[in-house]
Amino acid sequence: MIRRDYSEIFEFAKNNSAFYSKKFNDIELDAVNSTDDIPITYRDEIVDNEIEVIPIKYIINSSQYKIVSERTSGSTGKFIEINWDYRDYLLSMSQLVYYRHKYYKIRPNDKRCQFYTWIDGVDGKEIVMLSKNCMAFPKAYLSNDDLKTYFEQMQTFQPVWMILQPSIAYLLAKFVIDNRIKIPASIKYIELTGEMYSKSTRLLVEEVFKCHVANQYGTYEFNSIAYECPFGNMHILDKNVIVEVVDDSENNVADGNEGKIVVTTKINKVMPFVRYCVGDSGKIEKNKGCKCGNCSEILKVTIGRSDDKVHLSSEDNVSFYDFISSMQRTDSMDAISVLQFRISQIAIDEFEVDAVIKGNKTNFETIFINNITNPELKKAKYRFRYYDSLLPDEAGKIKIFKSLVEVRK
Repeated sequence: MIRRDYSEIFEFAKNNSAFYSKKFNDIELDAVNSTDDIPITYRDEIVDNEIEVIPIKYIINSSQYKIVSERTSGSTGKFIEINWDYRDYLLSMSQLVYYRHKYYKIRPNDKRCQFYTWIDGVDGKEIVMLSKNCMAFPKAYLSNDDLKTYFEQMQTFQPVWMILQPSIAYLLAKFVIDNRIKIPASIKYIELTGEMYSKSTRLLVEEVFKCHVANQYGTYEFNSIAYECPFGNMHILDKNVIVEVVDDSENNVADGNEGKIVVTTKINKVMPFVRYCVGDSGKIEKNKGCKCGNCSEILKVTIGRSDDKVHLSSEDNVSFYDFISSMQRTDSMDAISVLQFRISQIAIDEFEVDAVIKGNKTNFETIFINNITNPELKKAKYRFRYYDSLLPDEAGKIKIFKSLVEVRK
Protein backbone atom coordinates (compact mmCIF):
# COMPACT_ATOMS: atom_id res chain seq x y z
CA MET A 1 0.00 0.00 0.00
CA ILE A 2 1.43 3.37 -1.04
CA ARG A 3 1.50 6.04 1.67
CA ARG A 4 -1.23 8.64 1.33
CA ASP A 5 0.96 11.70 0.81
CA TYR A 6 2.80 9.92 -2.00
CA SER A 7 -0.40 8.72 -3.68
CA GLU A 8 -1.82 12.26 -3.65
CA ILE A 9 1.10 13.81 -5.55
CA PHE A 10 1.29 10.78 -7.87
CA GLU A 11 -2.38 11.11 -8.83
CA PHE A 12 -2.09 14.88 -9.23
CA ALA A 13 0.93 14.53 -11.53
CA LYS A 14 -0.64 11.76 -13.58
CA ASN A 15 -3.94 13.59 -14.03
CA ASN A 16 -2.58 17.08 -14.69
CA SER A 17 0.88 16.86 -16.25
CA ALA A 18 1.22 15.73 -19.88
CA PHE A 19 4.69 14.39 -19.12
CA TYR A 20 3.58 12.25 -16.17
CA SER A 21 0.33 11.27 -17.83
CA LYS A 22 2.40 9.58 -20.50
CA LYS A 23 5.06 8.25 -18.10
CA PHE A 24 2.52 6.77 -15.66
CA ASN A 25 -0.09 5.79 -18.27
CA ASP A 26 -0.09 2.07 -17.47
CA ILE A 27 0.17 2.42 -13.69
CA GLU A 28 -2.82 2.19 -11.36
CA LEU A 29 -2.00 2.87 -7.72
CA ASP A 30 -4.51 0.31 -6.49
CA ALA A 31 -2.36 -2.38 -8.07
CA VAL A 32 0.95 -0.99 -6.81
CA ASN A 33 2.51 -2.53 -3.70
CA SER A 34 5.45 -0.17 -3.27
CA THR A 35 7.05 2.86 -4.87
CA ASP A 36 9.54 0.47 -6.48
CA ASP A 37 6.82 -0.14 -9.06
CA ILE A 38 6.85 3.55 -10.04
CA PRO A 39 9.51 4.51 -12.63
CA ILE A 40 12.17 7.00 -11.60
CA THR A 41 12.41 10.36 -13.37
CA TYR A 42 15.85 11.58 -14.48
CA ARG A 43 17.21 15.04 -15.19
CA ASP A 44 17.52 14.44 -18.95
CA GLU A 45 13.79 13.70 -19.14
CA ILE A 46 12.95 17.00 -17.47
CA VAL A 47 15.39 18.94 -19.67
CA ASP A 48 13.72 17.49 -22.78
CA ASN A 49 10.14 17.98 -21.49
CA GLU A 50 10.14 21.07 -19.25
CA ILE A 51 6.87 22.51 -20.57
CA GLU A 52 5.08 19.13 -20.59
CA VAL A 53 5.87 18.67 -16.88
CA ILE A 54 3.84 21.78 -16.00
CA PRO A 55 0.07 21.13 -15.65
CA ILE A 56 -1.84 22.84 -18.44
CA LYS A 57 -3.90 25.00 -16.04
CA TYR A 58 -0.76 26.86 -14.98
CA ILE A 59 0.05 27.59 -18.62
CA ILE A 60 -3.43 28.57 -19.83
CA ASN A 61 -4.34 30.57 -16.71
CA SER A 62 -0.86 31.85 -15.87
CA SER A 63 -2.18 35.33 -15.02
CA GLN A 64 -4.16 33.83 -12.12
CA TYR A 65 -1.03 32.55 -10.39
CA LYS A 66 2.03 34.27 -9.02
CA ILE A 67 4.71 32.08 -10.56
CA VAL A 68 8.32 32.32 -9.39
CA SER A 69 11.13 30.79 -11.42
CA GLU A 70 14.67 29.74 -10.56
CA ARG A 71 17.29 28.19 -12.78
CA THR A 72 19.33 25.24 -11.54
CA SER A 73 23.05 25.82 -11.20
CA GLY A 74 23.88 23.57 -14.14
CA SER A 75 26.56 21.74 -12.13
CA THR A 76 26.00 18.68 -14.32
CA GLY A 77 26.05 20.80 -17.49
CA LYS A 78 22.26 20.99 -17.87
CA PHE A 79 20.03 23.85 -16.75
CA ILE A 80 16.38 23.46 -15.77
CA GLU A 81 13.95 26.33 -15.24
CA ILE A 82 12.14 25.47 -12.00
CA ASN A 83 8.69 27.04 -11.56
CA TRP A 84 6.65 27.38 -8.36
CA ASP A 85 3.40 28.93 -7.31
CA TYR A 86 4.66 31.59 -4.90
CA ARG A 87 2.50 30.30 -2.04
CA ASP A 88 3.82 26.77 -2.51
CA TYR A 89 7.37 28.13 -2.70
CA LEU A 90 6.96 29.72 0.73
CA LEU A 91 5.26 26.62 2.10
CA SER A 92 8.14 24.40 0.93
CA MET A 93 10.49 26.51 3.09
CA SER A 94 8.30 26.63 6.18
CA GLN A 95 9.73 23.56 7.92
CA LEU A 96 13.28 24.76 7.36
CA VAL A 97 12.34 28.20 8.70
CA TYR A 98 10.83 26.55 11.79
CA TYR A 99 13.94 24.52 12.57
CA ARG A 100 16.30 27.41 11.86
CA HIS A 101 14.57 29.28 14.64
CA LYS A 102 14.20 26.30 16.96
CA TYR A 103 17.84 25.27 16.67
CA TYR A 104 19.69 28.54 16.04
CA LYS A 105 17.23 31.37 16.82
CA ILE A 106 17.22 32.66 13.23
CA ARG A 107 13.99 34.42 12.21
CA PRO A 108 12.69 34.92 8.65
CA ASN A 109 13.18 38.69 8.75
CA ASP A 110 16.71 38.61 10.15
CA LYS A 111 19.20 40.27 7.83
CA ARG A 112 21.25 37.84 5.76
CA CYS A 113 23.99 37.83 3.13
CA GLN A 114 24.46 35.34 0.32
CA PHE A 115 26.21 34.95 -3.03
CA TYR A 116 24.48 34.53 -6.38
CA THR A 117 25.40 32.90 -9.69
CA TRP A 118 22.60 34.28 -11.83
CA ILE A 119 19.66 36.64 -11.31
CA ASP A 120 17.31 37.55 -14.13
CA GLY A 121 17.98 41.10 -15.31
CA VAL A 122 21.25 41.46 -13.37
CA ASP A 123 24.61 41.51 -15.18
CA GLY A 124 26.33 39.41 -12.53
CA LYS A 125 28.69 42.16 -11.35
CA GLU A 126 26.48 44.00 -8.90
CA ILE A 127 25.83 43.79 -5.19
CA VAL A 128 22.07 43.26 -5.17
CA MET A 129 19.44 43.82 -2.48
CA LEU A 130 17.07 40.89 -3.07
CA SER A 131 14.89 42.35 -0.34
CA LYS A 132 15.37 44.90 2.39
CA ASN A 133 16.78 42.10 4.55
CA CYS A 134 18.91 40.24 1.98
CA MET A 135 22.16 41.43 0.43
CA ALA A 136 23.61 39.26 -2.38
CA PHE A 137 27.14 39.34 -3.79
CA PRO A 138 28.22 37.99 -7.22
CA LYS A 139 30.10 34.68 -7.24
CA ALA A 140 31.90 35.66 -10.42
CA TYR A 141 33.88 38.40 -8.67
CA LEU A 142 35.96 37.10 -5.77
CA SER A 143 39.26 38.97 -5.96
CA ASN A 144 40.78 40.45 -2.80
CA ASP A 145 39.46 43.87 -3.80
CA ASP A 146 35.99 42.43 -4.31
CA LEU A 147 36.02 40.62 -0.96
CA LYS A 148 37.22 43.79 0.79
CA THR A 149 34.26 45.65 -0.70
CA TYR A 150 31.86 42.88 0.36
CA PHE A 151 33.06 42.98 3.96
CA GLU A 152 32.75 46.77 3.99
CA GLN A 153 29.15 46.40 2.81
CA MET A 154 28.52 43.74 5.47
CA GLN A 155 29.77 46.08 8.18
CA THR A 156 27.23 48.66 7.05
CA PHE A 157 24.43 46.13 6.55
CA GLN A 158 25.07 44.18 9.80
CA PRO A 159 23.68 40.76 8.76
CA VAL A 160 22.56 38.29 11.42
CA TRP A 161 23.41 35.27 9.26
CA MET A 162 24.81 34.09 5.94
CA ILE A 163 23.90 31.21 3.65
CA LEU A 164 26.99 30.14 1.73
CA GLN A 165 28.45 27.38 -0.36
CA PRO A 166 31.43 25.88 1.47
CA SER A 167 33.89 27.08 -1.17
CA ILE A 168 32.69 30.66 -0.65
CA ALA A 169 32.74 30.26 3.14
CA TYR A 170 36.35 29.06 2.91
CA LEU A 171 37.34 32.05 0.75
CA LEU A 172 35.76 34.47 3.22
CA ALA A 173 37.44 32.79 6.20
CA LYS A 174 40.82 32.79 4.48
CA PHE A 175 40.45 36.45 3.50
CA VAL A 176 39.66 37.36 7.11
CA ILE A 177 42.79 35.54 8.33
CA ASP A 178 45.11 36.89 5.63
CA ASN A 179 43.93 40.48 5.90
CA ARG A 180 42.94 40.68 9.56
CA ILE A 181 39.48 41.79 8.54
CA LYS A 182 37.00 42.73 11.24
CA ILE A 183 33.93 40.51 11.06
CA PRO A 184 30.52 42.11 11.64
CA ALA A 185 29.66 41.41 15.28
CA SER A 186 26.05 40.90 14.19
CA ILE A 187 26.76 37.50 12.51
CA LYS A 188 25.37 34.71 14.70
CA TYR A 189 24.94 31.84 12.23
CA ILE A 190 26.25 30.48 8.93
CA GLU A 191 24.38 27.91 6.83
CA LEU A 192 26.43 25.81 4.40
CA THR A 193 24.71 24.40 1.33
CA GLY A 194 25.27 23.30 -2.27
CA GLU A 195 28.60 21.47 -1.99
CA MET A 196 30.27 18.71 -0.02
CA TYR A 197 32.98 19.88 2.34
CA SER A 198 35.59 18.52 4.74
CA LYS A 199 35.60 18.65 8.53
CA SER A 200 38.64 20.91 8.33
CA THR A 201 36.75 23.46 6.21
CA ARG A 202 33.89 23.57 8.68
CA LEU A 203 36.21 23.87 11.67
CA LEU A 204 38.00 26.77 9.97
CA VAL A 205 34.72 28.60 9.29
CA GLU A 206 33.58 28.05 12.89
CA GLU A 207 36.93 29.22 14.25
CA VAL A 208 37.07 32.39 12.14
CA PHE A 209 33.45 33.52 12.40
CA LYS A 210 32.88 32.25 15.95
CA CYS A 211 29.24 31.42 15.34
CA HIS A 212 26.92 28.45 14.87
CA VAL A 213 27.45 26.62 11.55
CA ALA A 214 24.91 24.15 10.16
CA ASN A 215 24.55 22.14 6.97
CA GLN A 216 21.47 22.31 4.75
CA TYR A 217 20.90 19.91 1.85
CA GLY A 218 18.59 20.90 -0.94
CA THR A 219 18.08 21.44 -4.66
CA TYR A 220 16.29 24.06 -6.74
CA GLU A 221 13.79 21.37 -7.72
CA PHE A 222 12.59 20.92 -4.13
CA ASN A 223 14.16 23.67 -2.04
CA SER A 224 15.27 22.13 1.26
CA ILE A 225 15.47 18.36 1.63
CA ALA A 226 17.35 17.88 4.92
CA TYR A 227 18.72 20.10 7.67
CA GLU A 228 21.33 19.63 10.38
CA CYS A 229 20.33 19.84 14.03
CA PRO A 230 22.75 20.91 16.80
CA PHE A 231 23.58 17.23 17.40
CA GLY A 232 24.97 16.78 13.89
CA ASN A 233 22.09 14.83 12.32
CA MET A 234 20.67 15.79 8.90
CA HIS A 235 16.93 15.40 9.41
CA ILE A 236 14.72 14.93 6.34
CA LEU A 237 12.22 17.79 6.00
CA ASP A 238 9.32 15.39 5.67
CA LYS A 239 6.58 17.99 5.36
CA ASN A 240 8.18 19.14 2.10
CA VAL A 241 9.56 15.97 0.51
CA ILE A 242 9.57 12.19 0.46
CA VAL A 243 13.10 10.79 0.22
CA GLU A 244 14.08 7.31 -0.95
CA VAL A 245 17.44 5.64 -1.53
CA VAL A 246 17.50 3.10 -4.37
CA ASP A 247 19.94 0.66 -5.94
CA ASP A 248 20.94 0.41 -9.61
CA SER A 249 17.74 -1.57 -10.27
CA GLU A 250 15.71 1.40 -8.94
CA ASN A 251 14.50 -0.52 -5.89
CA ASN A 252 14.61 0.84 -2.35
CA VAL A 253 17.58 -0.33 -0.29
CA ALA A 254 17.44 -1.28 3.38
CA ASP A 255 17.92 1.49 5.94
CA GLY A 256 21.60 2.27 6.38
CA ASN A 257 22.59 1.02 2.91
CA GLU A 258 23.94 3.39 0.30
CA GLY A 259 22.32 4.14 -3.05
CA LYS A 260 20.97 6.88 -5.30
CA ILE A 261 18.88 9.58 -3.65
CA VAL A 262 15.37 9.88 -5.11
CA VAL A 263 13.03 12.67 -4.02
CA THR A 264 9.31 13.38 -4.47
CA THR A 265 7.78 16.79 -3.80
CA LYS A 266 4.79 17.07 -1.52
CA ILE A 267 4.13 20.70 -2.36
CA ASN A 268 5.17 21.91 -5.82
CA LYS A 269 2.13 21.51 -8.07
CA VAL A 270 3.53 23.64 -10.90
CA MET A 271 6.41 21.21 -11.44
CA PRO A 272 5.42 18.04 -9.57
CA PHE A 273 8.66 16.05 -9.44
CA VAL A 274 7.83 12.42 -8.64
CA ARG A 275 10.59 9.92 -7.80
CA TYR A 276 13.20 12.29 -9.20
CA CYS A 277 16.84 11.20 -9.12
CA VAL A 278 18.73 14.26 -7.85
CA GLY A 279 22.13 12.86 -8.89
CA ASP A 280 23.55 12.38 -5.40
CA SER A 281 24.21 9.20 -3.46
CA GLY A 282 23.57 8.64 0.21
CA LYS A 283 21.78 6.58 2.83
CA ILE A 284 18.81 6.92 5.17
CA GLU A 285 19.16 5.98 8.81
CA LYS A 286 16.39 5.47 11.31
CA ASN A 287 16.11 8.17 13.94
CA LYS A 288 16.82 6.47 17.25
CA GLY A 289 15.68 9.37 19.38
CA CYS A 290 17.77 12.37 18.41
CA LYS A 291 18.25 14.67 21.39
CA CYS A 292 17.00 17.65 19.35
CA GLY A 293 13.46 16.24 19.47
CA ASN A 294 13.03 15.95 15.69
CA CYS A 295 11.60 12.50 14.89
CA SER A 296 12.17 12.49 11.12
CA GLU A 297 14.63 10.12 9.47
CA ILE A 298 18.28 11.04 9.02
CA LEU A 299 19.87 11.49 5.58
CA LYS A 300 23.60 11.12 4.97
CA VAL A 301 24.83 12.33 1.58
CA THR A 302 27.98 10.50 0.49
CA ILE A 303 28.54 11.70 -3.10
CA GLY A 304 27.68 15.06 -4.62
CA ARG A 305 26.17 15.68 -8.04
CA SER A 306 28.14 14.72 -11.13
CA ASP A 307 27.34 12.90 -14.34
CA ASP A 308 31.00 11.92 -14.77
CA LYS A 309 32.45 8.46 -14.24
CA VAL A 310 36.04 7.38 -13.69
CA HIS A 311 37.34 5.52 -16.76
CA LEU A 312 39.88 2.74 -16.22
CA SER A 313 42.12 0.77 -18.58
CA SER A 314 40.15 -2.36 -17.70
CA GLU A 315 37.26 -0.62 -19.51
CA ASP A 316 35.32 -0.45 -16.26
CA ASN A 317 33.55 2.82 -15.53
CA VAL A 318 33.42 3.33 -11.77
CA SER A 319 32.09 5.95 -9.37
CA PHE A 320 34.40 8.69 -8.13
CA TYR A 321 33.25 7.95 -4.55
CA ASP A 322 36.60 6.27 -3.82
CA PHE A 323 38.28 9.66 -4.22
CA ILE A 324 35.86 11.36 -1.82
CA SER A 325 36.18 8.56 0.70
CA SER A 326 39.97 8.74 0.49
CA MET A 327 39.94 12.52 1.01
CA GLN A 328 37.64 12.15 4.01
CA ARG A 329 40.00 9.62 5.58
CA THR A 330 43.06 11.72 4.72
CA ASP A 331 41.60 14.86 6.29
CA SER A 332 42.95 15.23 9.85
CA MET A 333 45.41 12.32 9.46
CA ASP A 334 49.05 13.00 10.31
CA ALA A 335 48.29 16.69 11.03
CA ILE A 336 46.89 17.18 7.50
CA SER A 337 43.84 19.37 6.91
CA VAL A 338 42.12 19.08 3.51
CA LEU A 339 40.35 22.41 3.06
CA GLN A 340 39.35 22.17 -0.64
CA PHE A 341 39.94 19.75 -3.49
CA ARG A 342 38.87 18.80 -6.98
CA ILE A 343 40.02 15.97 -9.20
CA SER A 344 40.14 15.85 -13.01
CA GLN A 345 40.69 12.76 -15.11
CA ILE A 346 42.92 13.87 -17.99
CA ALA A 347 43.55 10.42 -19.53
CA ILE A 348 42.80 6.77 -18.88
CA ASP A 349 44.33 5.99 -15.46
CA GLU A 350 45.72 9.53 -15.14
CA PHE A 351 44.45 12.26 -12.81
CA GLU A 352 45.16 15.80 -11.66
CA VAL A 353 44.44 16.61 -8.02
CA ASP A 354 43.99 20.29 -7.16
CA ALA A 355 44.06 20.83 -3.41
CA VAL A 356 44.18 23.37 -0.64
CA ILE A 357 45.76 21.73 2.39
CA LYS A 358 47.56 22.44 5.60
CA GLY A 359 50.39 20.08 6.42
CA ASN A 360 53.18 18.21 4.68
CA LYS A 361 52.38 17.89 0.96
CA THR A 362 54.42 14.71 0.47
CA ASN A 363 52.63 13.03 3.36
CA PHE A 364 49.30 14.18 1.96
CA GLU A 365 50.01 12.63 -1.45
CA THR A 366 51.16 9.34 0.06
CA ILE A 367 48.26 9.07 2.49
CA PHE A 368 45.67 10.02 -0.15
CA ILE A 369 46.87 7.31 -2.56
CA ASN A 370 47.18 4.73 0.23
CA ASN A 371 43.58 5.45 1.28
CA ILE A 372 42.23 4.64 -2.20
CA THR A 373 40.63 1.19 -2.10
CA ASN A 374 40.15 0.39 -5.81
CA PRO A 375 43.38 -1.40 -6.91
CA GLU A 376 43.36 0.16 -10.39
CA LEU A 377 42.79 3.66 -9.03
CA LYS A 378 45.55 3.13 -6.46
CA LYS A 379 48.15 2.39 -9.15
CA ALA A 380 47.02 5.19 -11.50
CA LYS A 381 49.16 8.27 -12.14
CA TYR A 382 48.45 11.37 -10.06
CA ARG A 383 49.70 14.91 -10.53
CA PHE A 384 49.15 17.14 -7.52
CA ARG A 385 48.75 20.91 -7.74
CA TYR A 386 48.41 23.16 -4.70
CA TYR A 387 46.59 26.45 -4.30
CA ASP A 388 45.69 29.00 -1.64
CA SER A 389 42.06 28.62 -2.65
CA LEU A 390 39.90 27.07 -5.37
CA LEU A 391 37.30 29.30 -7.01
CA PRO A 392 33.81 28.16 -8.08
CA ASP A 393 33.31 27.37 -11.76
CA GLU A 394 30.90 29.07 -14.17
CA ALA A 395 28.01 27.23 -12.50
CA GLY A 396 28.96 28.82 -9.20
CA LYS A 397 30.22 25.60 -7.60
CA ILE A 398 33.36 23.57 -7.17
CA LYS A 399 32.80 20.32 -9.02
CA ILE A 400 34.63 17.68 -7.01
CA PHE A 401 35.28 15.38 -9.96
CA LYS A 402 35.34 15.97 -13.70
CA SER A 403 36.32 13.57 -16.45
CA LEU A 404 38.00 14.97 -19.56
CA VAL A 405 38.11 11.51 -21.10
CA GLU A 406 35.72 10.57 -23.90
CA VAL A 407 32.85 8.63 -22.37
CA ARG A 408 32.70 4.92 -23.11
CA LYS A 409 29.24 3.51 -23.52
